Amino acid sequence: MANTTKRMLSMSLKKLLSKTTLDSITIQDITDDAEVSRKTFYYHFQDIYDLLGWMLERDAENLMGEKVDADNWKPALGRVLTSAREKKTLVVNACHSVSRELVERYLCRNIEYVMRPLVVREAKQLGAGAEGVRFVLDISKYSLCGCILTWIDRDMQESPEELLAAISVLEVEDIDSLLRRFAANGNKN
Repeated sequence: MANTTKRMLSMSLKKLLSKTTLDSITIQDITDDAEVSRKTFYYHFQDIYDLLGWMLERDAENLMGEKVDADNWKPALGRVLTSAREKKTLVVNACHSVSRELVERYLCRNIEYVMRPLVVREAKQLGAGAEGVRFVLDISKYSLCGCILTWIDRDMQESPEELLAAISVLEVEDIDSLLRRFAANGNKN
């Protein structure tokens, strides 16, 4: 029952975000659309940002589907980009509101999830340790996150496929190069 109510509230937020920015939406708007009381909303979520975070996490879980590994990170990222483009108005409205930081955290967390298997595999092969993995993951996730946020800021003019092709310049060779340099500097922990 609790997840059903959360899904109803999430669907109402998505519906409202397809029309306006998050900072223009009130809890009353959401509860009216979901036909539940404000008390019910607060039973499940602390505020609208808590609901948005829950909604983004469920969407990410559904999009990732299969386990992401070092060989299928691009299709996983492609699914995220395609879904974002399909929900363009919702995504743009969420990002162009006061919740941009929440969207950025969501993106970074999911990009790290997608990239981690690739970076760990390459680090093991090159003898780079945990510090190298952390360093390269940070570079990768913040670079990709910046690219995706810029794409959103530009109203998603490029197709998801074009953006993925541009992002794909971050290939295994680049990750290897960073890990090699990190390990060469004595950072093998």
